[in-house]
Amino acid sequence: MKNLGRLFALSIFFLTQLYSATLTAKVDKKEVILGESVHLTIEAISLNMPSMPDIQSINGVAVTGKSQNNEMQFSSINGHIETQNKSTLELNFSPINSMTIKPISIKVDGEVLTTKPIDIVVKSSPSISSSNNSKIPATNGDFALVLKPSKSHIYMGESINLKIMFIENVRKDIVKLDYEQPAFKDFTSKQIGDEKSYIQNGRVIHEMEYLLTPKSAGKLKIEPAKVIVVTKEVDSFGFYTNSKKNIVSQSIDIEVITPKTQTDLIGNFRLNDTIDKMEVESSQPVKLTIEISGIGDLSRWGGIDFEINGVSVFAKDANLTSQTINGELHSTYKREFEFIAQKDFTIPSKSITVYDYKSGKIITLSTKSYTIKVKNATLSNVSNIIKDDNNISFGSLDNHFSPNIFKNLFYIFTFMMTIFILFKLFKKFKRTDLWKKKLVIDEEEALQKLYPHISKSSEIEEMVQQLYKKRTDKSVHIDKKRLKVLMESI
Repeated sequence: MKNLGRLFALSIFFLTQLYSATLTAKVDKKEVILGESVHLTIEAISLNMPSMPDIQSINGVAVTGKSQNNEMQFSSINGHIETQNKSTLELNFSPINSMTIKPISIKVDGEVLTTKPIDIVVKSSPSISSSNNSKIPATNGDFALVLKPSKSHIYMGESINLKIMFIENVRKDIVKLDYEQPAFKDFTSKQIGDEKSYIQNGRVIHEMEYLLTPKSAGKLKIEPAKVIVVTKEVDSFGFYTNSKKNIVSQSIDIEVITPKTQTDLIGNFRLNDTIDKMEVESSQPVKLTIEISGIGDLSRWGGIDFEINGVSVFAKDANLTSQTINGELHSTYKREFEFIAQKDFTIPSKSITVYDYKSGKIITLSTKSYTIKVKNATLSNVSNIIKDDNNISFGSLDNHFSPNIFKNLFYIFTFMMTIFILFKLFKKFKRTDLWKKKLVIDEEEALQKLYPHISKSSEIEEMVQQLYKKRTDKSVHIDKKRLKVLMESI
C-alpha cells in the first residue's frame, strides 16, 4: 500500500512537470567576431497560447531580424488527449561589444517566468591587409560586415573616406546576396569607383568605398550596413535547403567640429584670377576668370559675385568639380565674369577667409583689383549745333513766288501721295505669314547685334542680360515681339 502511494505521487509529479509552463532563451553562438550577428531564440510552452513581447533592441543594440511561430502539440495520457501551446520568437542582432543579455520576463499561464542571462563575447581578431593595405578584421565565422572610416573626428567642411567590407567564406555556396548601404542621413555621400572583390586566406572580400561630407556639426552617426545572405545547406535528412542570414555591421559615431572663428571656407585652398584685357573699346566686354582649388568641400559655398555702378556684369554659372585623391576631397570652383561699360571703371578686389584645419590658421585669399581703361568713351553731353543767323539773307517776296510754283507744289503733292500709298501696302504685306517667317530672329545673332548698343537704353541692356542667361538656362523666356522692336530700333 505504501508502494502504491509512492507510485501515485510520482505519477502526479511527472504529470505536473509535463504540463507545467516553461520559458527558455538560447543563442546560436556565445562568441562572435565584430560584425557578425547573433541569433536569439525565446521559446515558451504552456497550456494557453503565450503572448510574446515586442522586442526592438537587446541591451541597446537594434534588432535587425525578427520572426515568430506558434504551434499546438497534442499528447495522450491514459486515453485522455491533452494539448500544449508552443510559441517561438527568433531575433537577430549584431553586438558591438561583449554583453550579457538581460533576463526576459513573460507571463505564461498566469505566472511570470524569466529567462536566464546569457553572456556574449565580441572579439576583435588579428587583421590582415586589404587590397590597398588597409586593415580588415579576421573572422572564424562564415560572414562579417565591417565599416572602416578614415577619421572619427573632422572639421565642418572636411570629408571622410568610408570603406565597407563584406567578408565571406569561400567554401560557402551562396545562392543570393543583397547589399543595403548605410542610411547616410547626416552626410552627403558619393560612391568612389566600383566594388572591388578579391580572394585572400580562403575568404572572398568585397570592398565598397564612399566619400562622406557632413551636413552639420556635432556628433553624427553612420548607420549600419546590411547584407542578406542566402546559402545552400544540407539538412539532417540529406536534402538541400536555402538558409537565410542577416549580416549587420556596426554603427559609427563621427564628431564634426566647427572652428571658433567663423570663416567662408574650411580646408586648404589657393586662388587664381586672370583678366583678358586692361583696355577695351566702349561697349566691348572684359572677361575675368576666378578659380579656387584645393582640399575641402566647396559645394555649400555661395561663391563670388560683383555689382559695380554703371557697369553691366554678366556671370556664367560656376563650374564645380571634385575628386578623391589619397582619401581626401579635392574641389575646384571656376567662374567667368564679363564687364561692359561706357567709361573707365574698376573691378574691386574680393576676399575669402579660409580655416586651414591642418595648420590651425585662418588664411585670407583675395582677388586682384583691376582698373579698366575704356577707349572712345561715350560723352554724356551732346554738342549743340550753332547757326549764325547773320548769314541768312531775305530777298523780296517777288523772288520767291514765280508762275512755276504751283506746278512744283503739284509734283510734291503727287510724290507724297505715292509714298503714302506704298507705305500702306508695305504695312499690309508686313502682316503676311511670309513676312513673319522672314522676321524670325536668331537669338544668338540678336545678342551679337544688340550687345554693342546696351548703352542706348536700359531695355536693350535688360534684353542682352536675358539672352545671356538663356545660354545656360533654357527656361528663360524671351519676348519675341519686344526683341523684334529692339532689333528694329538699332
